[in-house]
Amino acid sequence: KSGANESIKTKDLDYIIRCTGIVMTSAEMTQLKQQLDPHNSGSVARDDLVSYLVNMLSGYNEDVVLGALKRLDGNSDGLIPIDELEYYLTTYGIELDNKELKHLLS
Repeated sequence: KSGANESIKTKDLDYIIRCTGIVMTSAEMTQLKQQLDPHNSGSVARDDLVSYLVNMLSGYNEDVVLGALKRLDGNSDGLIPIDELEYYLTTYGIELDNKELKHLLS
């Protein structure tokens, strides 16, 4: 399966989860980070995150979630350009304040 070795920065999980429409408390987010990054390595395997999202988004299978992530990654390089991400977010009514945007870009 492609993407098996790809990872996501742990610090970006808050933002990624919010983009899916899942609302979590700070305690739930801390628990999720501990579950997906138990050794505090600073990264999470993409496949682990996808599996988590599949479980959270009842009624959707892994292919649907992977397809959604791939659509955000237009050139399939494992990255989503910030201008495309901003377009996506504003199109779906998700607005970030300056602090959130700064955190995402750091």
